[in-house]
Amino acid sequence: MASISQLLWAAQGVTALGGLRTAPSAGALYPLRTYLMAAKVRGLPPGLFKYDPDDHYIRGLRHGDLREPLISAGVDPCIGNAGAAIILAADYRGATREFGDGARRLIHIEAGHAGQNVCLQATSLGLGVIGLGNFDTGAVQRELNLREQEHPVYMLVIGRKLESEQVV
Repeated sequence: MASISQLLWAAQGVTALGGLRTAPSAGALYPLRTYLMAAKVRGLPPGLFKYDPDDHYIRGLRHGDLREPLISAGVDPCIGNAGAAIILAADYRGATREFGDGARRLIHIEAGHAGQNVCLQATSLGLGVIGLGNFDTGAVQRELNLREQEHPVYMLVIGRKLESEQVV
């Protein structure tokens, strides 16, 4: 749990008054929503959780191992060995109002910053991480039962090899 907590904070944690976060965001709009798919995390049951960066808290949304359903939704089969995955989903509405046609590009840059933070933090914790961006966005959105306006843009698959099992 301590490692997962640190990884979620690295992705989107609040760093200063006013809600500033670990990854820069155009206009400080923070259009990314951060989800945790836990499969084998000590102290946490398998399932889907939503990260609240303001309170540094996760809220359970769905119980059960979601690795096979995600593979069926077009995610790389490497997720089948993952202890966990962080899913970054974009809500384009506010950024589109603010930045027009440039919003998608800016949000994807932000997702890259957040993903890099997770990769660096995972490495410092001795964890393996793989960034995935080539998956069926609509299928993953449906499988995770995300809100209509939340579009998965980046997935960070995390694990550590311990006695032939992936555990975070």
